[in-house]
Amino acid sequence: MSQYSQHQPNGPLLATALDLDMTSYFEATAESYFKHLTRDAIEAAVAEAKGEEFAKGFSRMKKAEAAAHAENAVKGTGWLPQPLHGAATTPAPNADEFDAALIEPTEEEIEAYEFPAAAE
Repeated sequence: MSQYSQHQPNGPLLATALDLDMTSYFEATAESYFKHLTRDAIEAAVAEAKGEEFAKGFSRMKKAEAAAHAENAVKGTGWLPQPLHGAATTPAPNADEFDAALIEPTEEEIEAYEFPAAAE
């Protein structure tokens, strides 16, 4: 497990709070992303963006060639690497949904609650 994996769940929440769409800031290129992956990972990324059939054979190319072809394949698709997915795809929370999730105690529950005694 990566030292950063515990922080990933906060990314989509932060992106939503900031109304951040990473597709406006990042596009995977051979230089910025694909050359840092294995050939199998390049093929998996292209399969995610364009489909399994399109991606077949990327893992058999030379790495530089696979990275260049991957850049061309995902260009203009809005595809993002996995760590950035939530930043683009997390819908903004609806305030009504938060209000509906709040559970108000009943009058009986309030009256029945026993407060702890204060220390003397």
